[in-house]
Amino acid sequence: MSNVRRLFSIIMIIAMIGALLLSGCGSKNTKQTTSSGEKNKSSQGASQETKNTNTSEVTEVTFWHSDWGVNYMNHLKATLVDTFNKTHKNVQVKLVIMPNGDGVTGFDKKITAAIAGGSPPDVLYIDRFAVGEWAAKGLIEDISDLVKRDGINADDYYKACWDETIFNGKQYAMPYITDARGLFYNKTLFKKAGLDPSSPPKTIDELDQMAEKLTVKDANGNYTQLGYVPWWDQSGGSIYDIGFRFGGKFIDDKGNLTPNDPNLVKALEWAVGYAKKYGYDKVNQMPGQLKLTRDAFSSGRLAMMYNGNFAIPSLVDPKNKVSFEWDTAPFPTVPGVDSASWGGGFSMAIPKGAKHRDAAWEFIKWATGKEGQMSVLKNFDANGNQLSAMPSVNEAYVNNWDPRYQVFVKELLPKNHYRPVTPVGQTLWNLLWDAKEKAYQGKGDPKALLDDVKKKIDAELAKPIYER
Repeated sequence: MSNVRRLFSIIMIIAMIGALLLSGCGSKNTKQTTSSGEKNKSSQGASQETKNTNTSEVTEVTFWHSDWGVNYMNHLKATLVDTFNKTHKNVQVKLVIMPNGDGVTGFDKKITAAIAGGSPPDVLYIDRFAVGEWAAKGLIEDISDLVKRDGINADDYYKACWDETIFNGKQYAMPYITDARGLFYNKTLFKKAGLDPSSPPKTIDELDQMAEKLTVKDANGNYTQLGYVPWWDQSGGSIYDIGFRFGGKFIDDKGNLTPNDPNLVKALEWAVGYAKKYGYDKVNQMPGQLKLTRDAFSSGRLAMMYNGNFAIPSLVDPKNKVSFEWDTAPFPTVPGVDSASWGGGFSMAIPKGAKHRDAAWEFIKWATGKEGQMSVLKNFDANGNQLSAMPSVNEAYVNNWDPRYQVFVKELLPKNHYRPVTPVGQTLWNLLWDAKEKAYQGKGDPKALLDDVKKKIDAELAKPIYER
């Protein structure tokens, strides 16, 4: 956090020096960099750069994307960048693949340094989860004026995807790809246990009852099969994984973070109940005792799991030799709760100080619009089986995919929840992660642990580095 704070201070100092120089020299040739409010006011007027796109001049837009592997990057270049360049003669996009060896944090540091040094790219590909934090720190542009000017319709996107790009009432990015999370269940094990394989659990009570029937021990009392394990969920049994199925809320109507919401406490107490009933350590010993070479579900030793649509490719890959019948369904919830799914995904944004704001927007608008999305998802496998943030695109292609994607596209994505848009999103994630780990291991009471998260996150938000 200290490094980010120092870089943020550098950015602010550079901005102040630049402002003083502009006011002192009054150069007519200096392009004015407007604030968020000024951009909204000037949306009706075309910039000089926009005028250039109507002439023979060509504007080169630099697009930074972290390295997702050679196959995916080749696909992205061919279906997104090259296709755009062929159809937009006045704006040409240059894809710059950023090394990903130092992880997301390293990518963030490179971008922050580039902005501080006055040489940012024109377009960034960033996790939507990071939009609130980057906006609060002044690292990305408010694009509300551009969205309004060009009549972009929020209803063309899944609500969760769109809302996750909004911070303090302003839009800072456009949604690109997304995902959803649901129930994966082993139909073969259901049959063996005397359960109807066409009727997966719909409520938490049904889940608990079926999990018990699907749990098997050997003569020595060691598990050879488990029904369901909360901390083996896609995100390690995070509070996000378990919280939404109990109707938990992470932020209230006033914008206050609520990690100790009563329903989140109930969710964690329920999940901890599994650790107490089946034994946290004893459960975790099963993969090693059985010498599993893949995850427990793929190995046919876990009957039910909570995972995302991105788990399907591995299960259908012939090389993995999954020999049992399986299916997908919405994950069970408590009565009155409509959906347990939450979605992640990525977006496109314009960094502060980008030299070609309007040209960058032309690319973003196309790439995140229907034409760009249809181009990218045409080859679903090459695109990493990622889903579009636009319902119409997924619906156009879903019948060509494995039928187990249907539940994600038609039932889960329209009802997706999302993590709170906040400048302390990563800090909140880390605090919640530590809390659930302690709870599963019996090192604290769920309510007390989540109360502590609330205290710590409020203290973090009180620091002056955050824009409120």
